[in-house]
Amino acid sequence: MVTVTDILGNSEPLLVSELHIENTLCQVGQLDFTTWNTDENKIGYDMLTPRAVITVPETGQMYRLSENDGADQGQYRERTLTALPVIQDLNDHYVRGTLTGSQTLDACMHFITDGTKFSFTIHGDMPSFNFTDNFGAGHALDLFLNTLITNFQWEFTFDNYHLDLFKQIGRQDAFVLVDGDDLHSLEDSADYTTITTQVHGEGKMDDNNNPTVQADYVSPNAAQFGYIDADPYQDDNVTDVNVLKGILPSKVQDFPLVEFTATLVQFSNLSVAGSKNDITVGNYGYLRSRSGVDVKIRISSSDLYPQSSDNDSTVTFGNLKLEPAAITARLQAARDSSGREIEDIKKALASSNANALPMITDQDALSHLAQIGGE
Repeated sequence: MVTVTDILGNSEPLLVSELHIENTLCQVGQLDFTTWNTDENKIGYDMLTPRAVITVPETGQMYRLSENDGADQGQYRERTLTALPVIQDLNDHYVRGTLTGSQTLDACMHFITDGTKFSFTIHGDMPSFNFTDNFGAGHALDLFLNTLITNFQWEFTFDNYHLDLFKQIGRQDAFVLVDGDDLHSLEDSADYTTITTQVHGEGKMDDNNNPTVQADYVSPNAAQFGYIDADPYQDDNVTDVNVLKGILPSKVQDFPLVEFTATLVQFSNLSVAGSKNDITVGNYGYLRSRSGVDVKIRISSSDLYPQSSDNDSTVTFGNLKLEPAAITARLQAARDSSGREIEDIKKALASSNANALPMITDQDALSHLAQIGGE
């Protein structure tokens, strides 16, 4: 069940099914659900009109209807709806003025939220940013997501009409997910094609279209992966070479990306020590599986079904950093293990007692055994 509030301010409960909440780190996210025009649902169903607000009782979060699709299902009319968090209302406001020069994050936030119902809190100190081009003349949410968050390199959360800005969001040690306890399946995906180890950057261009500042960055990981160019970086707002040098390390992807997706058995209770998991996007915790995965991770997105036991909620832990040193250590450990098994095999072959042959499990060792004629 959810609550529907129409544009006149009237509120009514609404029975729904397949209620699905999608949250992604520093993005808007969305809500999806299905409902129908049964007799007990008629009032709330008829209130599903443009600009209606849906409130989810489990979270207290409000969503503005964005899509409303209907189809006949027997004697009833079924509707499948999508709604966006009310932070989307920030885009109702078009900022007509502009700012330029050195600006604080606080000044920019006041600038884009002035005249709206939105409030904000900035947690921590942040150096000013020098806008060599005008900032403004656009929809407020676009300016917030695509300019302020990018230029100041901060993260954010929102609670309906209030925004909180942090250098980095999330709590440490917020959860421990254990295979067979809190999760019943674990998938992983690794992408090696995105690795880059060096980048050239340029700042503001002069009247002859030449950069006033430029710099190069080479990652220490180039020693392991080689010299792989990232796309050149250019920003007209950068006029200081030291600022440019500070930006460039973030423009290379100098480690493989490994992503885990866990299907959760129970996403609120944790049996270990009787504590509770907090799987809020941005939080840090630990993932442990029976296959040897034991890593500290950060939640990058979640797909939750808070009102249904028939749908599995999942969380995704994105962009885990696999250090070159760890890769090298793993390769060396595998090589050492293979070497020991091969030596054992040679000793066993030289023995007249066939029963002395050890159990062979290492695939590399088995390959080497085949090469030397063992069975």
